[in-house]
Amino acid sequence: ARIVFTSGIKVAMIPLEVTHTALATEEVLTRIRNMSTPFAKMSVDLLSFFKDTYKRVFNFDHPPVHDPCAVAYVIAPEIFKSRLLSVEVVIGDHKCAG
Repeated sequence: ARIVFTSGIKVAMIPLEVTHTALATEEVLTRIRNMSTPFAKMSVDLLSFFKDTYKRVFNFDHPPVHDPCAVAYVIAPEIFKSRLLSVEVVIGDHKCAG
């Protein structure tokens, strides 16, 4: 992560505070399921797996959709509010190293 953030290239980061507000609710799952394609079925299966995991581990009623948020930013960045911020990555022998 440090290499990326200090590379000098423009980096867009969508934090968990954002992706945890974009949820695969039952309505979302139904809309995907109703597409009736193999990809839609696979997507619902994966989201349902994550739904069970997020409920068990984090007590979320609906799973967040992290990757679709990143794809949405690439396709339509204007739907996001953004700020230019500095990111410092902790390295070394530390429990937060990354």
